[in-house]
Amino acid sequence: MNDRNDSWLVEPVLLVLQQQIADNAVRADIECYAASVIDADGNRLFNLHQPLEEGVDMQIVHQAATYIELRGDVFPWQMKRRIDAPNLVQFVEKETQ
Repeated sequence: MNDRNDSWLVEPVLLVLQQQIADNAVRADIECYAASVIDADGNRLFNLHQPLEEGVDMQIVHQAATYIELRGDVFPWQMKRRIDAPNLVQFVEKETQ
């Protein structure tokens, strides 16, 4: 155990681990907590403004969407917003090259 009073200092290894955990969980936060619909083309869209069930803390969904957008193109998939309804997002796997 560390008895130092500089607990605000975070080890670089911990920062990397925190980012990896967030990266691994962020898509699931949206898929598990946001209501979804199927569009006319058969794509599953997640509604960032509508909870899957009553009592869901939608801040989890909003933080996840913000995190994905701020991280940029680092995931093996893309989160795409509908132009006509930006609260609806779709996850699309990237093509293997």
